[in-house]
Amino acid sequence: MTLAPAEGLESLHLKANAACWLGYHAYARSLWEKLAHAGDAEAMCRLEHMAAMGLAEPRSASRAQT
Repeated sequence: MTLAPAEGLESLHLKANAACWLGYHAYARSLWEKLAHAGDAEAMCRLEHMAAMGLAEPRSASRAQT
């Protein structure tokens, strides 16, 4: 039995979740940003959660004030 590589939005969600759980927060963030730009609400929530936790978020005083 062989498995075909997953494709599409579901694949990006799986990869982003796995990356986050394994501690690759910057990679997970980049995948969720792609999904968020496509209008994916779950990805937007994940990015918000990562920002609240300070994960893979560049520290910027000017951005924090907005």
